[in-house]
Amino acid sequence: MMSLDSDIEAQVEVHRTAIEDLSKKYELDVHTHLHDIALQLRVQNYRRPVARLLPELLAEIFYQYVVTVWNAEEPNACFKLSHVCHYWRAVILQLPTLWRFMTFPMAQLVPTMLARSQRLPIEMKVARMDASKDLPKFTAALKDNSYRICDLEMRLTLRRIRKLHKPHTRFCHTSATSSPHSERPSRL
Repeated sequence: MMSLDSDIEAQVEVHRTAIEDLSKKYELDVHTHLHDIALQLRVQNYRRPVARLLPELLAEIFYQYVVTVWNAEEPNACFKLSHVCHYWRAVILQLPTLWRFMTFPMAQLVPTMLARSQRLPIEMKVARMDASKDLPKFTAALKDNSYRICDLEMRLTLRRIRKLHKPHTRFCHTSATSSPHSERPSRL
């Protein structure tokens, strides 16, 4: 009986090893095929007319787009452009001027944008921020780079401004609207 159990265990171990080897081989095959597909897609992208534009021209187009959508408060235009194709990503990663336009509350993106904007001055818009819970995230994200802010636009409702604690209210001039849809600012 003992020899039968050990024979079965030995066969199970042989089959387990064979299955593991096949699994590794198939994983490698899948990875190789996915890599080949990615290369073919890249070659197809290079054949498109937009891929033949000079990087300088693309840089100007990207700059105009990023500034336009940033003014419309689209928080991650650079990230969207950098995910279109390999060529666009290579171009946009070489343009620190595009990464200097930031929108908060996209706090998780701020460290990446700060790094990609290198040491350039940054312009930031803060909208829809809950002062009591988002202010710590905001200050943490900019802790070592606050000196780089050359333009800061904050849109907070009066209710949210009142939630600010005294140490955070060092404003030279503060105005707020009584509701998010009101157009006439009220002086605080």
